[in-house]
Amino acid sequence: NEPIMRIEAPLAEAQLIETALLNIVNYQTLIATKAARIKSVIGDETALEFGTRRAHEMDAAMWGARAAIIGGFDATSNVRAGKRFDIPVSGTHAHALVQAYR
Repeated sequence: NEPIMRIEAPLAEAQLIETALLNIVNYQTLIATKAARIKSVIGDETALEFGTRRAHEMDAAMWGARAAIIGGFDATSNVRAGKRFDIPVSGTHAHALVQAYR
C-alpha cells in the first residue's frame, strides 16, 4: 500500500516518460504478481517459466522471465535471461526433435 516510484516534474516533462514507465512497470508487476499467486497455491512445488514463445518480443521475454523469478518461480526456459540475470535455466526438448526421428 505504498507507491513504488514517485515522479516529480513539470506536467509536460512527466508525460514524456509516462508511457515508457507504465509499460516497464505494469508488464513486470503483472507477471511477478501472477507468479507469486501461483507459488502461494503450489507451495514448495517447482514452478518453471516458459513464456518466451508467447512474449511479444525478445526483450519482453527476458524481462518477463526475470519478473517470474522475482515472483517466486524456480527457473526459466529463457537462456538469455538466465545468463543476463544469473537465474537457473530449465526446460524440455523441442517437439521438432521428436518429429525428426519419426
